[in-house]
Amino acid sequence: EGMILYKEYESLVIKKECLEFSYNIDSLDSDLKEFFISDTGKKLEKVVVSKDMFPLSIESYKGDNKVINRLFIDKKIPKSLRVKLPVLLNCKNEVLLIPSLYKEVERKSLQSNFFMIKYHKY
Repeated sequence: EGMILYKEYESLVIKKECLEFSYNIDSLDSDLKEFFISDTGKKLEKVVVSKDMFPLSIESYKGDNKVINRLFIDKKIPKSLRVKLPVLLNCKNEVLLIPSLYKEVERKSLQSNFFMIKYHKY
């Protein structure tokens, strides 16, 4: 009860069920329970955010994006970790960032103003 069995590459893993999460961000100074927004960070934790992208959301990954699915497979990210990774989405539900894994290509070269997010549970 409350446990999930995963097949992860060459092994079977039993883990406690991970609950989905979703947070809305109305501005760059939003206060979130499990995340924080900073003005400094690592290269793959930052992204450019403009006013027309709000409200942003941080959600657990739901598996419905082919590009991100391929990324997780190529990087050999276990299924049990995929559901815990935060995904930053703009108001059009487009993926902007998955910290340390993925950044929207169109915005890589611009000056970043949003250093994303530390998820305190992984």
